[in-house]
Parts: sequence; structure tokens; C-alpha cells
Amino acid sequence: MSVKRSHEMQVCAYYLSRCSKGGSPPSALATEVWKDAYLAFFAKLGGGRTPDAFRRSLDTARAAFQAHMPGGGRRGRATTAGPPHRKDKGVDKVFSDWGGRSDAELEAQALKWAS
Repeated sequence: MSVKRSHEMQVCAYYLSRCSKGGSPPSALATEVWKDAYLAFFAKLGGGRTPDAFRRSLDTARAAFQAHMPGGGRRGRATTAGPPHRKDKGVDKVFSDWGGRSDAELEAQALKWAS
């Protein structure tokens, strides 16, 4: 079953991409393990996915943002449709809505969806 990512999930992926430091999850999530960082958002944003499917989807979404950020360090995953993680409307909307805001604002919003 395919479940479309919500705007909130996309914002969390952007937060994880933009606010991670040195290859580790953002410190506000109090974990060094990416699996745990992703699952912090599962209770509120799971959207009918299994925990493993949610984790994989959020990881893929995070890679999509990093592929388009200067110094992002991740190219994303290649697809048969073209270059890795071409931007889509959801990614563009998050960049538009959050690109000019501070890390603190982005983190405060994302943490509302963490448990």
C-alpha cells in the first residue's frame, strides 16, 4: 500500500535534513541513531504506515531535501524516471514556506509532531 507523504511529514524531513549536524540527527531529538530520530515522528505522522515503512519513507524524503541543499552531502536515490530526487510540488512548497525561516522556528514546528 502506497501512502502519500503529508505536508507535515515533508516539513519534518526538511528539518531532519537542514538541522542535522555532522551526519547525526538534530540534537533536540536526543538520539544519535537515525532510526530513532525517524520514529520520533511516527505516532503523529505515521499515516497508516508500519513503523518500518514510515522510517524508510521519511529517510527517502530527507534525502530528497539534502539532494537540493548546498553541502547536503547526499545525492538521494536514483530513479528510473530521471535524476535522483527531482523536486516535486511538495518539496518546492516546503522550501518556499520554510527556506527563509530560522532553524529555531523550523525546529519548534517539527518538534510539535515528535513524541
